[in-house]
Amino acid sequence: MSIPNGMRSAFGALLVIAALFVAPNAASAAPGLAADTHCNYSDPIAIKSARNGKYVTTERDYSGNNAGMLRARADAVGPWETYYLCYQDDWGPDEFAFLAAANNKFVSAEFDYSGTGKGMLRARADEPGVWERFNWIYGLPSSQLQSTWTGQYVSTELDYTGTKYGMLRARSGSADIWEQFLILWQ
Repeated sequence: MSIPNGMRSAFGALLVIAALFVAPNAASAAPGLAADTHCNYSDPIAIKSARNGKYVTTERDYSGNNAGMLRARADAVGPWETYYLCYQDDWGPDEFAFLAAANNKFVSAEFDYSGTGKGMLRARADEPGVWERFNWIYGLPSSQLQSTWTGQYVSTELDYTGTKYGMLRARSGSADIWEQFLILWQ
């Protein structure tokens, strides 16, 4: 069955909202989730880069300005590759924050960084503010994530090497092959 382009976003939002209401108490069912954020939480999810086929990891062992960096580098889902969608009633229908299970922090886009780090995604915030909110643009077979603050799409940086290979950054003005992700329910 083919879903017309104009219906994909609405269909995706409906699926996500339905999942949130099927498990409205996911925060109480999963110990350690941020409690005082007024979030409705989804069941656990994993994020997979459609470009390199790797799961997105929260780098807990990094320090300083790289602590909690998100990278598409894992072959399997473990605690560092698990996230929860946070939805607040006064946000837009496709607008979410991502809570990393690895460190119980919300994913932020670092727009005050410069150069190749500008827009880096890091799990470092205690509450979901404007830098922590993303539009999930649902599509088949993959979706895009877009910063609600800047409108920049999240990219997987596959030209980076070493400990920055696969870094996620909100930096692209359009969605192409590096901006495609799969959101997988766990």
